[in-house]
Amino acid sequence: MQSSQQFATHYLTLFDGMCAESAVFGGWVVEGLLDIGKLEHALCRLVAKWPLLAGRLQQVEKMRYTVKVPHGPFVDGYAPFVITSSTSERPISDFMKHPVPVVSDVLPLSFFVHSSTPCTTSTWVTQQLPLMFWHLTYFKHRGNEVTCIGMTVSHALVDGPGMGLIFKALEAETLGKPWVAPPMPHVGDNENPLQVFLDRAEKDAASNKEKLPNPVDYPTLGLGGLWFLLSYILFNLWQQIWHKASMRLVLLPPEAIDHLVNDCRRAKERDGLKGLDLSSGDILTAWLYKAIYSEEPLGRRINLCNMVSFRMFPTAGLDNYMHNCFIPNQYQIFTVAELQVLPLHVLAAKIAASKSVTSLSHGLLTYKYLHISAQPSRSLIRVVPYDISPNVDENLTISNMTTANVVQFDWSGVGGGRTLCRYKKVMSPAPVLATNVVTISGQLEDGRMVIDVAVSRRKMKSLEVAISRLIDEHTAEI
Repeated sequence: MQSSQQFATHYLTLFDGMCAESAVFGGWVVEGLLDIGKLEHALCRLVAKWPLLAGRLQQVEKMRYTVKVPHGPFVDGYAPFVITSSTSERPISDFMKHPVPVVSDVLPLSFFVHSSTPCTTSTWVTQQLPLMFWHLTYFKHRGNEVTCIGMTVSHALVDGPGMGLIFKALEAETLGKPWVAPPMPHVGDNENPLQVFLDRAEKDAASNKEKLPNPVDYPTLGLGGLWFLLSYILFNLWQQIWHKASMRLVLLPPEAIDHLVNDCRRAKERDGLKGLDLSSGDILTAWLYKAIYSEEPLGRRINLCNMVSFRMFPTAGLDNYMHNCFIPNQYQIFTVAELQVLPLHVLAAKIAASKSVTSLSHGLLTYKYLHISAQPSRSLIRVVPYDISPNVDENLTISNMTTANVVQFDWSGVGGGRTLCRYKKVMSPAPVLATNVVTISGQLEDGRMVIDVAVSRRKMKSLEVAISRLIDEHTAEI
């Protein structure tokens, strides 16, 4: 190995800086006992081809980060990643049923995340820690051998699709299959492709005298200060303590999803609704939205939140971009009473129509807000990707991660069998659960849709009732 290490500097953007207060983990429960040695060797091959993943986060100023990327072979003592393991004395059956039921409690975080794993970017920066933390927990009881495996990274480094890129590259390495690695960075400063696109888009907008959207018409994007932060913490504490909010896992059967989607599309055709096609994601989002609020107070005003990304613009060239690049969608605000009477296919059509009008100008307004929040004089100001106006009583975030393909992973290359279930969580130092958050994560090999849900006990009960009804409707149709 070299006696001295050369480095490349990879710049992140303000979109990454906004996410720096948290970490994100993805975890799987896998049949069999994974070979940690084979996994470690695959990770070594991965970072050799994609050295950015072996880098170190650096903070330049408020909300501005870079990755210090090792160039060439690693020097002695340089850790490109962290991998740990433990063995449970208790069988996995003490914690989860097999097969995993349609609705279940989530497994303890410690099965996937080691206690030494950081949960905020400031820890990665100050301690100059490796970017990837992997942890395995083995359940070695005869006839019921299972491995829980998780990866944790700073949210300032990746978003959901970015994690998907890492997982798919690692899967290819474990299976000995080819994959296309990003270009090797060169020693010195390296451009961020999103930043290049943003600079060009701003210049084009200025030369064409294009105006940004009126913030009044785009309330799902805002700037929040200390009062917002306190309100956010108090709302989530209120949900946890008074309304017994918790995280649950839903595995929705594929037959039930097919029934839901086909029935909704038939209703759309029957009513003669023209225009946009309804994707399965639009329909599932609308169904979850209606189900969760089916028993809530009728007058409460609800705003739906989710995002698209700059990847959707072909000229951006961001198909394999791993970092944060979000643009909030703007949806119509509904009262619970309106949600309850609105037919599912009509709500799904409204969701699809709202997404279709999100444009580059909305992305540039988001970027402008990030610039404002990044000013040193605005130390407590942050961009808020949901409606904090007096016109809304609460926000519900439903994210569709199915295109990121973060659920399915062929573990056979490291001695594993089927994936039984998959978990995802955004972690922060705050001892409070982020509630009113639903993530449609993707499908397991058998077609079951993995949905992570963090809502109040009453909302979860409403969702469970809706799930049972949906399954019964499909059964009656057979």
